[in-house]
Amino acid sequence: MKTWEIRINDRDFQVGDSLCLLETHHTGEQMAAGSPLIFTGRMIDVDVVYILPGPTYGLSDEWVIMSWVEVMRANG
Repeated sequence: MKTWEIRINDRDFQVGDSLCLLETHHTGEQMAAGSPLIFTGRMIDVDVVYILPGPTYGLSDEWVIMSWVEVMRANG
């Protein structure tokens, strides 16, 4: 249901990028505190349709808000 993300722009995200988002069992905060990285097995393929870079709306320079649309990709 979620169609956006606020995150560190550690991969120079651009409009048009294709991403495979994997759901994790623990939150980023929990993993930073020592919880292990465990995937739930759920994932979606998305295309980035908007990027709002920092510094705007209280974001620092290295952060972005990005939105995406889910896409169905052919297996191949």
